[in-house]
Amino acid sequence: HRMEFHRAVIRWVLDDGSGRPGYVAESTGQQASSRLLSMKSANALLEVQSSGQILAAGASVQAILISDITSPPLDKLPAASSPISSHIVSSAKSASADAPQVAASQNAEVKVAILTVSDTVSSGGGPDRSGPRAVSVVNSSSEKLGGAFVVATAVVPDEVDKIKEILVKWSDIDRVNLILTLGGTGFTPRDVTPEATKSVIEKEVPGLAFVMIQESLKVVTPFAMLSRAACGIRGSTLIINMPGNPNAVAECMEALLPALKHAMKQLKGDKREKNPRHIPHAEAAPVDQWERSFRAASSGGGCSCDP
Repeated sequence: HRMEFHRAVIRWVLDDGSGRPGYVAESTGQQASSRLLSMKSANALLEVQSSGQILAAGASVQAILISDITSPPLDKLPAASSPISSHIVSSAKSASADAPQVAASQNAEVKVAILTVSDTVSSGGGPDRSGPRAVSVVNSSSEKLGGAFVVATAVVPDEVDKIKEILVKWSDIDRVNLILTLGGTGFTPRDVTPEATKSVIEKEVPGLAFVMIQESLKVVTPFAMLSRAACGIRGSTLIINMPGNPNAVAECMEALLPALKHAMKQLKGDKREKNPRHIPHAEAAPVDQWERSFRAASSGGGCSCDP
């Protein structure tokens, strides 16, 4: 059989499924091409044989590391000369928290909550595939988000009142910094996540939805233009509607990462947080004829357009 490569997030856990500490890998989708763009939100490639069979949870596979592993204990790293073996974990396993993760959630700089909106999942008609994927993406991007950690997850049906209830609780009572909703942003009669979100937010942030649509159109599907996702702020909480597709969650989150850390700091009241390339307006060089004329006239030197 020929070999296939699958994108994955590898992390260290105290129980890798065998009762012992070790590395586990959570697949983020098949590697479609050699483009670096398709490695978004993954830190490794899993090397598996193309047998057409389902790889069981707990199976050992070879992995090619692309970037750092999430928080490995220094005293338990494998020898540099030995190949790294990873275990596949089920969605239920990957979403559970062990003792170090619980401690990390309590000390997190940015508290994240993930809400899966789905009639099917909430009724037990199918597994939650998007929620565990979002948890993995957030935890693997913790540093880029300014020390983020998932502190709460939930599943609700596609009903406005139930969506609103948990968004308000997480924002006003639990003081979560970032809420990601998954699903319910399409055209079907039951897709009501944007309506529920808009009814609780105080300020809209349309730029985030624009970037997600732009990214999805670029690398995923033309149907992304049909998204009705809403994004906004309630108190000091940022709420973002994301697609329900697990792969789209990873792609959209990666597109938002460059701005989310900055957004989190601003929501906490840090007005000093600036882009490294930001230049105060008063110090910026004039960029057009009008501004040059205005500055010249204001300084008493006369208009630069005078003959």
